[in-house]
Amino acid sequence: YRSGDLAKRLPNGDIEYLGRIDHQVKIRGFRIELGEIESVLRSHDSILDTVVIAADGPQEDKRLIAYVVPQASPGVPGKAIPGAAPAEAGEGDLVQTWRRHLGTAVPPYMVPAVFITLDALPLTSNGKVDRAALPSPESAVRTVSADAMPESETEREIARMWQEVLGLASVGARESFFEVGGHSLAALRLFAQIESKYGIALPLATLIDTPTVTDLARTIDSLQGGGESPKWSAVVSIKEGSTAPLVCVHSLSGDVLEYRDIAAHLAPNQSVLGLQAVLGAGVDEMYASLEATAAAYLSELRLTQPSGPYYLCGWSSGGTLAFEMAQQLKASGDRVALLAIIDSAPLNVEVINRPSVVTRFIRQVSNLPAWVREDLLMTSPSQIAARSRHKAKGWVRRLAPGPAKEEGVRDVVDFPQRAPAWEHFAATHFRAVKRYTPRSYDGLVSVFTAPTHPLTWLNDPEAIWRQLTRYVDVYPAAGSHFSIVKEPNVRVLASRISEAIAKDRAAHAAMQPSAVREARQLATEVPQPPLEAHVPRG
Repeated sequence: YRSGDLAKRLPNGDIEYLGRIDHQVKIRGFRIELGEIESVLRSHDSILDTVVIAADGPQEDKRLIAYVVPQASPGVPGKAIPGAAPAEAGEGDLVQTWRRHLGTAVPPYMVPAVFITLDALPLTSNGKVDRAALPSPESAVRTVSADAMPESETEREIARMWQEVLGLASVGARESFFEVGGHSLAALRLFAQIESKYGIALPLATLIDTPTVTDLARTIDSLQGGGESPKWSAVVSIKEGSTAPLVCVHSLSGDVLEYRDIAAHLAPNQSVLGLQAVLGAGVDEMYASLEATAAAYLSELRLTQPSGPYYLCGWSSGGTLAFEMAQQLKASGDRVALLAIIDSAPLNVEVINRPSVVTRFIRQVSNLPAWVREDLLMTSPSQIAARSRHKAKGWVRRLAPGPAKEEGVRDVVDFPQRAPAWEHFAATHFRAVKRYTPRSYDGLVSVFTAPTHPLTWLNDPEAIWRQLTRYVDVYPAAGSHFSIVKEPNVRVLASRISEAIAKDRAAHAAMQPSAVREARQLATEVPQPPLEAHVPRG
């Protein structure tokens, strides 16, 4: 409405008031209506009133804070309850209930990282909520049950790191990193601190199996106790299920954490594996070429999945690596049921019949509104400034006097500074990706495209794949290259991937011996026309 109010028309014709439209916020690129979260919370029987705000956290990150007035047994004013609950029954369990209630109606990025219970919401003189008078999460005192407090020295140190990267006053030993507001960028900062403190380079996928302070501390203690550098498996279980797994291949970051959201929106019985980078001895040989990397990963994958059908998936540069794995699987006689390429294509391909300069210019101009809406406006000013500095440094380095300098991974991807071992892997792997020369592929390639492209978009991934294979299925998704794998766009992507998997399984089921026998039986029962009728004339 022009008054600034936000409402939703229900199927029965009623209008439900959601809040003010000027309470729309943007967190990590997601546009969020605070009134929608408040409306869902108020619908729970245990909540009398609530207000949700977006507050600044560490590293200029914003996070959602929910202030709740419970219906019964009012909470202690100023008691903050970030994320998951303590083990004991009581207020913490109630917060878990609120989180689950929200999870049924809104995506994960709209679930507050911190809950603060109050006896009453502060009001202005005209009866509206006084948001300026709400206690800050840092000043609120959080109560954690005694048996949920970090106990060992390692647990206390890990908890301190969590508090720093997530901006929390305190954390419990059994709270999940993701439920208290953790995300991939926060995980990068956390693991950089672990590397600095303990000298251990952990893959981000460690948080999938060990998401709590206790679990992570136990992992670090066991590695330190052994006195050896950790040897990590390339294969990571992202989601358990009963079907042949979808194998997701890492991008330049070497991590598979970005596939968690895809896995969450696939069918409940769909298992998902990740292939992450392996650090330690032999890195230079393993990542010297994409062919060597694919061979090493397949050797380890076969320990988990000895035979096909194989369902491969890769986002960004992971798509090119998945493509080489598919080539080697086909060469060994294995069935590749799905090769899902998410908005990417090999770099070292000369495009035949490249569009004219005028066509490319028109394409870029038509892409501009979507780029502004999906990329520029979804990026904070500080991030835009950081990107600009990053691009400028890359151009200065390449244009500096002296021998020609090869484009490095830091010229392309501006991910946060990481441990030296990861930096070395990324540089080595990027050189292999750039130098990889793909061969023609005798199989189906399923390309999942983002409708919004970078500002300097030149190549069309679909056109490149059509040069490498005769069989290409294109599935339009949502968002840009980076947001296609994030909420809320990842829901569309997961739906398209599920569609491609179902398509393969239906086609394969139709070719099974039982189906063939049924077809033959049916053929014998139906009178056949004379043979001459099938002979072409002329």
